[in-house]
Amino acid sequence: MRCRRLGAESRCRDALIYTLGETSGAHRNPAVSVAFATRGAFPWRRVPGYVLAQMGGAPATVILGTASGARPAAGR
Repeated sequence: MRCRRLGAESRCRDALIYTLGETSGAHRNPAVSVAFATRGAFPWRRVPGYVLAQMGGAPATVILGTASGARPAAGR
């Protein structure tokens, strides 16, 4: 990703969230889902499902990645 080479990874991520947030919801982690619900931009009734999916996504990625023999990206 070009942003990483420029040392601006967080600014690039923030720009993507601000640009695509209305389309995708930009729910990258539970804190974002809760923050959106707190400000009224996301219904509270949907927060538990999003949080469960987000919390389950990381372990599932590790398990599937390990099972497939995937290796971490260089430099991480």
